[in-house]
Amino acid sequence: FDYKPVFDQYLTDVKIPELQVYLSDDKKSFAYRYSNCNKNFNLPLVLKNDRSKLALKPTTDWQKISLTDEQFPLIDKASVEKMYYLNQVTVTQNPL
Repeated sequence: FDYKPVFDQYLTDVKIPELQVYLSDDKKSFAYRYSNCNKNFNLPLVLKNDRSKLALKPTTDWQKISLTDEQFPLIDKASVEKMYYLNQVTVTQNPL
């Protein structure tokens, strides 16, 4: 994995990256991307608890995945922001 875009973001820019997220009403699908960051920013995220794990590779382009009932609680704003230096922003309109 090439961490250069991650280092470029955190060492040369004062903007805090945003993880934009969209959760479907049925909580079965999840769309996400980075914004407020350098174009090539690509910090991978691993979200986990004692029952489930979710590995994400966000970019500045929207991506969509299906979620299990066990994975849904992992998309918790406070937990994500505690683990990673970024802001999580919920998008209300389906971006895809």
